Amino acid sequence: MREGMEMNSMRESGKQPDKLSLPHRVRGQAFPLGMALLLFGSLSGFVLYNTIQTASDKTRLANTADAAAYSGLQWQARALNFQAYTNRAMVANQVSIAQGVSLASWSKYGVVTVANISTVLSWVPVLNGILEGVETAVRAVDQVLTPIANSMVNVVDKVNKGLSIAQESMYYGSFAATPSIVDTVVSETDPRFETSSAYNLYGVASNLGRWESFTSGFDDEDLPAMIERQNMINHSLDEFSRSRNWDFFDFW
Repeated sequence: MREGMEMNSMRESGKQPDKLSLPHRVRGQAFPLGMALLLFGSLSGFVLYNTIQTASDKTRLANTADAAAYSGLQWQARALNFQAYTNRAMVANQVSIAQGVSLASWSKYGVVTVANISTVLSWVPVLNGILEGVETAVRAVDQVLTPIANSMVNVVDKVNKGLSIAQESMYYGSFAATPSIVDTVVSETDPRFETSSAYNLYGVASNLGRWESFTSGFDDEDLPAMIERQNMINHSLDEFSRSRNWDFFDFW
């Protein structure tokens, strides 16, 4: 009865039984922290972008420098190839002179030989007529070969002088054109880059020293060089020009 009366009195008075208390949520300012994180992310992205751009520019600059150096050296290599080919051409021309002189000498040797045989065998009735015909034919061949050999010497000598002048022109012209080729390659690869004038002058001077030390020229008054050239030409001669004999086709 008492408990019922107490409950009724509590209801009548409007009092409620105590509830379990819940913990309060933590409250604070999140905006400054978010701004700091956003600023840090932006700075990191900016630094990363600049790093990538710098690395890309360095790579492009290195590729441009390599392309310019390769183009200049390739041009000079072609000039050296031209000198090598023209040297071989001049040696071949000298060999052709030796062949012409050998043919002329061989024809004169044939004229003298046939004339001596004809003189010795002139008393033979039938053979002397044959030998006279052979002598006439050999003299005709000699009259053709001798002017050709003489003119060949003059023509080939002028051709070799022309090749020598072409070598000199190519030698100095290719060196003078190298800086222009390097500048053109740099500007065509990336217009942002350009060659430095001071460094360009230093590079030209350094390249000139190496260019002149790599090759050397000589003239007719350089006796050791002419002896070396003579030996090279002699080693390039064919068997007939070396011996000038009567052996033909390995069976005569």
